[in-house]
Amino acid sequence: MKSKYKKPLTAAEQVDYLEKHKRVVYNNISKEEAQEFLYMHNYINVISPFKYIFAEWDRAGNVAKDKKGNHIYLRNTDFSEYKAVYQNERVEYPILYRAITDFETKFNAILSNEVALFYQLNSEANFDLFLADLILNTHNISEPKRSKYISTISNFKQEMLKYNSIFIFLDRLS
Repeated sequence: MKSKYKKPLTAAEQVDYLEKHKRVVYNNISKEEAQEFLYMHNYINVISPFKYIFAEWDRAGNVAKDKKGNHIYLRNTDFSEYKAVYQNERVEYPILYRAITDFETKFNAILSNEVALFYQLNSEANFDLFLADLILNTHNISEPKRSKYISTISNFKQEMLKYNSIFIFLDRLS
């Protein structure tokens, strides 16, 4: 099993590592430009998610590895290819963020409405029953998380007072 901890590398060391171990070449982008790009965007963002595109795959559909467990690269890959797939993915982020925001808004609206209807949250007594149910549902959570959740839930009543409406509170909660 690989260690969770690795020696941190400078951008210059990362470029050398890529050249020696991942068959990365620097024809369209110089080593210095690659170093700057990695420094500004991080190896974990630029290389790690996309190395599978350039690595070999076996017949079973798994990434091919050598005896040491390292990915196998049969061809040279220009650093510009990694940069391009990273940048192309980032172009999609605004669309993804809008979709997540849209989903979150609708999810919050539906969830808060369904909770309000299910628990008939039209009185303090029903709100207390809702909180009691939430606390009961923490029974499968191990300590100390369970105690933290119960403490948080116990503060919901006070938190709700900050809002003009149970519906606004539920929307923020969800």
